[in-house]
Amino acid sequence: MNKKYFFFWFAIVAICATLFSACKKEPVDYRDKWVGEWEFTTYDYREHGTIAEPFIIERDTIHYVGRIEIHGADRLKIMFKPNATEPFPINGLIYPVVDNLGALSYPEYLPSLYFYLYGELNGSISENAININYDHSIGSNGPLGLKDNENHTIRGIRINKK
Repeated sequence: MNKKYFFFWFAIVAICATLFSACKKEPVDYRDKWVGEWEFTTYDYREHGTIAEPFIIERDTIHYVGRIEIHGADRLKIMFKPNATEPFPINGLIYPVVDNLGALSYPEYLPSLYFYLYGELNGSISENAININYDHSIGSNGPLGLKDNENHTIRGIRINKK
């Protein structure tokens, strides 16, 4: 091989390598792997009433194709029921904090100092499955003894990425 051609090809390769390595790369968001369409099944259990009256118990199972999107710096936007509204209370739309291992939490869902409101949400997400459990109780020790307890389980499987 002629030295002239060798230096020519060497220069082309060096220029290309410099151009490709100098390109600005977008940072990879660890939440990207969970974005897309998901098929959710939600199991709802509610009991409400007063101490004086028998509790009314409601059970519901809802199947829905929803979405998971990135929200803010460390959260996901999960739409898991039809006609979802902004929380609180949770009604088909949540914005949980997610860590890079897929652990879900909802710091805002804490006990309140008034009217005995208590709630808890925890869950996990993998590349193809999501599991969330949350509950809340509202009660009063007043003369009516109002009570409202809810337990919800959300299961989902990914059907499409992004």
